[in-house]
Amino acid sequence: MIPIALIQNRVKILLAVLLLASLLAGCRANIENSQPAQTEFLPLDNGQVLGQTFTSHFNGLAAVGLSINPETAGRGAIRFSLYEAPGQEPALRQVDLPLASLAYPALTYFRFPPISGSNQIDYFFSIEWKGDQAISVGAADGSAYPDGAAYLGLEPQDKQLTFDLNYGRRMMLIGLAQEMLAWLAFILTAIFLFCIPGWALLVTLYPGWGTLRFWTKLCLASGAGIAIYPILMLWTSLIGMKMGPAFAWLPPIVGIVTILIQNRGKLRIRTVPSFRLLLPSWSDAAMLIVVALVTLVRFWVIRSLPLPMWGDSYQHTVITQLIVDNGGLFKNWQPFADLNSFTYHFGFHSLAAAFHCVTQLSMAQSVLWTGQIVNILAVITLYPLALRLNTNPWSGVFAVLLAGLVFSMPMFYLNWGRYTQLTGLALLAVWAFLVWDFLDSHKIAWKPLILSSILLAGLALTHYRVLIFALVFLLAYLVFYFQRNRFASNLKQIIIICGIAFGLAIPWYIDTLYGRLWSIFSNLVTLAPSQRPINAFEINVVGDLFSYLPAWIWLALPVLIGLSIWKHQRSTIFITIWWLLLFLLANPQWLNLPGMGVLSTFAVMISLYFPASVIIGSSIGWLIDTLQVAGEPVNLDRRTSQQYLTAGLSVFLILVVVLAIIVNIPSRTREISYAEFSLATRPDVRAAEWMKQNLPADSKLLVNSFFAFNDTAIVGSDGGWWLPILANRQTNLPPLAYITEKSAQQDYASWTNSLTESIVNKGISHPDIIQELKLRGIKYLYIGQKQGGVNSTSGLLQPETLLTNPQFQPIYHQDRVWVFKLID
Repeated sequence: MIPIALIQNRVKILLAVLLLASLLAGCRANIENSQPAQTEFLPLDNGQVLGQTFTSHFNGLAAVGLSINPETAGRGAIRFSLYEAPGQEPALRQVDLPLASLAYPALTYFRFPPISGSNQIDYFFSIEWKGDQAISVGAADGSAYPDGAAYLGLEPQDKQLTFDLNYGRRMMLIGLAQEMLAWLAFILTAIFLFCIPGWALLVTLYPGWGTLRFWTKLCLASGAGIAIYPILMLWTSLIGMKMGPAFAWLPPIVGIVTILIQNRGKLRIRTVPSFRLLLPSWSDAAMLIVVALVTLVRFWVIRSLPLPMWGDSYQHTVITQLIVDNGGLFKNWQPFADLNSFTYHFGFHSLAAAFHCVTQLSMAQSVLWTGQIVNILAVITLYPLALRLNTNPWSGVFAVLLAGLVFSMPMFYLNWGRYTQLTGLALLAVWAFLVWDFLDSHKIAWKPLILSSILLAGLALTHYRVLIFALVFLLAYLVFYFQRNRFASNLKQIIIICGIAFGLAIPWYIDTLYGRLWSIFSNLVTLAPSQRPINAFEINVVGDLFSYLPAWIWLALPVLIGLSIWKHQRSTIFITIWWLLLFLLANPQWLNLPGMGVLSTFAVMISLYFPASVIIGSSIGWLIDTLQVAGEPVNLDRRTSQQYLTAGLSVFLILVVVLAIIVNIPSRTREISYAEFSLATRPDVRAAEWMKQNLPADSKLLVNSFFAFNDTAIVGSDGGWWLPILANRQTNLPPLAYITEKSAQQDYASWTNSLTESIVNKGISHPDIIQELKLRGIKYLYIGQKQGGVNSTSGLLQPETLLTNPQFQPIYHQDRVWVFKLID
């Protein structure tokens, strides 16, 4: 018989190979970053020049492929030239190809020596045809590519050429290695900011800390750390303390000191590394693979984003900017809006502000990277909760695998910029684990009680709706675990937890009285379903179930829940009841009760990855336990046989994990759509830089907008919404919070909406609109690269309309971006 130690060593080598294969699978991407759409051919006559602006997304740009159609036989040649920008001489690269070398109907590649340092750099290429017959070049509509436009000569066209980009492999890999070193720095920053303070908090206040597995500790600490920053910001702002960068550095430094003090008697220098550390358990190794790939995928999909996506991201960036500028919480929204209250939950923004203070990234990039770090935390914090349902560590591994790489959510949150709810869910998972453990103890222990209260207070400042998730958890616990001999003690525990948490958060909730949130909330709570307008019910439309979870999960969940009921697995049943109560609370109209809108069905549905991952992960852990029990040997060599069984089952499970990773990573990367969900693009960023240099500092611009949220608010539909951040220039479009905050101008919200409403009804060229623009001090109009088409059927401002009116003078036109000046 082969010694088990030899099998283990060889499998360790196999594991390393599988880890490398998984990482390479995570890096699989279209290294020929391109604009593949082709709906037409643009003619190119002798002596004409066609061009295209574009962005290189890797190092070592070495070739551009174009769809060129030689319509008839003839003689001639094409000159390809690569420039830094349109009209900027000299050419960086030039290539001449004779007509005979064209690869039609395939792409024709113009190859040149690789360019070092081309990663995330904007370029312009042109092709000039010299021959006796016309040729044509493949192209598509202007909306097909977000980062540039086709050019005829030096004149931008509302078209995109069809092209592919190729890269020198060596330079590309070196560039990626350098980029990943920056990612490693971001990971270390996240550990420093969030994990270390959370670890210190838990090692001080959680009695069972020493009995936990390493991965459980790491996941709990990472989630607990994010509760500290909003509480610290609230109380320092309350006493008027402007901490500045110390806000970011103080919690980790205090955390390090606390950890050292708590472990002062355990610190010993080891001359030989622990054998257990060199050879971790199979489940620990699998968890390492999964976490590495979850992180890699989330960083990979944002590596080329100039800004976070969707409208929520703009508001998050504005709030974070104001927090940094004011050294803490604020009330005055200038220069972004004429508002004088701030009642929006700010937990995520406190994290982004801390991340900015340490990394010195731009505010938009700080929001983007913090959002993805939170996306990772929202996944890995499910590990301890899954082990709460089933102690087999594989339960946690598969819970993280499902939420991180198999399900669309929470990965898809990136498209929406829905970072605040994601932060709340990450904190909710940690709090639920700890408070569940505390309530099960049936006694008042002050350290875990204070710990639970701190996390609940942090959650109360992070997301109002996820706070409701937590309160429903407590209600469900009281009902589900009701016993006469423990109800009073549990109720007392819950009252104390909520009381301390409320005491920590009460200054903030007093401040919210100055905004409009409480009036909106009271209206939702008191309004009967029969009094709600018909379109108000749209927020509770479930929609496509398979957009939240895969079809096989919807089939598996009822079976697994039914099996849990049959097996009396109370923890799984409790999680199920908790989320069923949440779904019922989101739909009180089913019971003809008021309150619809306080908790939307959509908010619950996009959070279903949480219970689904935990339930299915724990079920897999239960299945593994069952298989191990069923396979227990009865012969004399029981220990050796059990080792073979465990090793074989572990290798099989790791193979399943790796296979699931390889199969699902392409789907996760493809569902992030920069072209569809981004408002501001690289051409908008370039236009903003031009505005900084060429428009007066007090300029105000009219930008594209449309009505949303049951026609109560206007929102942006292209990069114009971002101009206050990108160009430091005011627009007519404030952050979305203008409908919930207060202003010195009593009718500020309706006054803001009225301009867009008037333009929709009368058109931009109407004399009344021209007069209103002048009254509001708006002297410029901006049309972004997306031309008002994001989440809207058509832009409010169209270049064709403005070009026909002599009162609007075009002063900037690059790619699909236009800036017009209103002539007095």
